[in-house]
This record gives sequence, structure tokens and C-alpha cells, in this order.
Amino acid sequence: MENTFRNLALSLLEDYQDYTRFYTDRSKTEADVRATVYSQNTIKMTKLLDFYSIYTAEVYATSQALKIIKQHKIDKSLILSTL
Repeated sequence: MENTFRNLALSLLEDYQDYTRFYTDRSKTEADVRATVYSQNTIKMTKLLDFYSIYTAEVYATSQALKIIKQHKIDKSLILSTL
């Protein structure tokens, strides 16, 4: 089943080869909560308030990706998340 999802994801990525890809990530430990967005030319990591949820961190990372896309007027973009 895992290979099926992997193959599907790879197939979909082939359809969007000319798009700028943004990857979002989030982490939560006892010490902190972080949200990260990265692409070919950008890495933006933000430490959030420690009571934020993992879901809030993911939404924050996605909103940061959208902000970068808007600021740089990127017409073709793809945001990839693991949530």
C-alpha cells in the first residue's frame, strides 16, 4: 500500500514539473513548536508559542508559503504538506 501512495505522488509530481514546489513541515517537542517552509531558494523556520498545536504549526507554515508566493508573484506553485 505504501508503494501505491508513493507511486501516485511521484506521478502527480511529474504533472507539475514546471511549478515551484514549497514543502511545509512542523514539529512539536516539550521544549518548542516550530513551523518550516522551504523551496528551491527559500528556507523559513519560525519558532511558535509552545502551547500551539502541531496542526496550528502546519497551518502557519502553509500561510508562510502563501505569503512567499504572493510576495514573489509566483504564478505556478505547489504546496506539499505531510499533514
